[in-house]
Amino acid sequence: MKDTTRIKLDTLTVAFAELQAKADEAARAANDVKKVLAEALEQDQIKTHEVQDGGKIYRATFLQAVVPIIDETGLEKELGSDVYDRYTKKVLDKKALERAMESNEVDPVKVGKHVTERRNAPSVRFTVRAADDS
Repeated sequence: MKDTTRIKLDTLTVAFAELQAKADEAARAANDVKKVLAEALEQDQIKTHEVQDGGKIYRATFLQAVVPIIDETGLEKELGSDVYDRYTKKVLDKKALERAMESNEVDPVKVGKHVTERRNAPSVRFTVRAADDS
C-alpha cells in the first residue's frame, strides 16, 4: 500500500470516528431532551404541541401505548375450566371473551380481577414542515 493511500485512509478513519462520536453525543442529547419533552407533555396532559420558528412548524405529539395483560392461569381458576375452555384455543381468545362479557355470559368483574395493563415507555413523535404547508 502506498504511503499516500495509508495517510488518506488514516485521515478518513479518524474523521469518521470523530464524526461518529459527535453523532452519538447528539443522539444522546436529543434522546434526553425527548424524554424531558415527553414527561412535560404527559404532566401537563397535552397531546400535541406546535411551535413555529424560522418558517417551520415543529410538532411534538405524546405517544404511549397501553397493552392489557391477562393472568390466564388466574382467570381459568376464577371462571372454572369448563367456561374458560370455551374461550380458549391454545391461547385465550380475547375477542370471544369480550363478546361473552358483553352478553353477560361471563362476569366482567371476575375477568377484571385478572387483567392488568402494561404501559409502554412514553415517546414523542416529532415532525417538521414548512410554515406555508397547511
